[in-house]
Amino acid sequence: MNKTNPKGASDHLRILFLNQIFAPEPAVKSINFVKSLQSRGHTVKVVTCFPSYPGGRVYSGYKLALWQHEQIEGVKILRLFNIPSHNLSGLWRSIHFGSFMISAFFYILFNGWRFDVVYVGHPGITTGLSALFGGWIWRLPYIVEIQDLWPDSIATSPVSGSSTFSKIVNPLCNLVYRRARLIVAQSENMGKEIASRAGVKDKIRVIYNWALGVPKAPLTDALDSDGKFPIIYAGNLGAMQALHKVIEAACIAAKTEPRVELWLLGGGIDKPRLQDVATKLGATNVKFLPRVPDEELHGLLSKAGAFLLHLAKSPLVEFTIPSKSQFYLALGKPILAGISGEIGHMMQKSGAAVVVPPEDEVQIANAMVALAQMPKEERQKMGEAGKKFYAATFSYEHALDQTYAVLKEISDAKS
Repeated sequence: MNKTNPKGASDHLRILFLNQIFAPEPAVKSINFVKSLQSRGHTVKVVTCFPSYPGGRVYSGYKLALWQHEQIEGVKILRLFNIPSHNLSGLWRSIHFGSFMISAFFYILFNGWRFDVVYVGHPGITTGLSALFGGWIWRLPYIVEIQDLWPDSIATSPVSGSSTFSKIVNPLCNLVYRRARLIVAQSENMGKEIASRAGVKDKIRVIYNWALGVPKAPLTDALDSDGKFPIIYAGNLGAMQALHKVIEAACIAAKTEPRVELWLLGGGIDKPRLQDVATKLGATNVKFLPRVPDEELHGLLSKAGAFLLHLAKSPLVEFTIPSKSQFYLALGKPILAGISGEIGHMMQKSGAAVVVPPEDEVQIANAMVALAQMPKEERQKMGEAGKKFYAATFSYEHALDQTYAVLKEISDAKS
């Protein structure tokens, strides 16, 4: 189908940005990313669902409806009906992803002619299916961005029925990959794995994520006023983070170094269980803090002696670079990284982290003590090394240049 570009330039595209997670949820590619695309002359419309991540309840100020139009900082957003759920029920998770898949499918089916390309955010693969089948009649190409490797992440999750469901999803994933015009992977290992499974090596483009919400002013070394050494984890308290092992480590560390504290900042489906673990262990040096507004976050993070990065033992870790990795590096403080895989090697290379095996409470405890007893000057050097590594590897500007190159490939193919 012949489509004319409203800008009159072949490298400018009408983009449908389709992602189940978007602002005000903590999405990697959100308002600023879309504004950057618009600044290059692209016309972008965001189609997403009603915000509910990670708690599973629709955010205050929103109410479920068939659709809702919204505009944030000049970004046009259409929210489509979905049934929110982020609990451990496989049925309700399927309903959550499936309801948005159906809504997005019908939107693209009736509006695909308005766009030149769909930029699909993933997870889940369901958004890719919406773009594939909804855009078929219009021969509408799509780019699929992989943030989470399916079906592996399903099979290893604690969600009920996940193993069976993953077997159903696997061929659908490969179908979406093979029909995509291009595939953006968030790590080298993830790109290689997708290429191997689906035979799509020529379609893979690796673009690392950047840090979200980094305070503009540098963090000070304002450790807690009572002389404690807080190790702060900021993010989702989910099963994949295996933070019960870190709570155990904090109890062990406190016996050697009483100043060590573990602060768990955020929410998630595993928070009640983690609170129970801390209570049963008598972990008085473990604090659970709620999510705070961005304007309060800077002061809280300044109190950190170090930041915590931890994921459960899983083959998935080989392919994953958690978004908080970039965030911690950019903040310029030491990192305690209980992680393996590609990001484990990168953390080691950065010079900003003490890297230990995941779920090893003894080694995690030893690292907590070592960081607390480390001279302030050494911690500062680690933080500076992290900022330099971030600038060279994960910067927003670098990722944008790579994204523009991907879109130019689509534009050149369209011309």
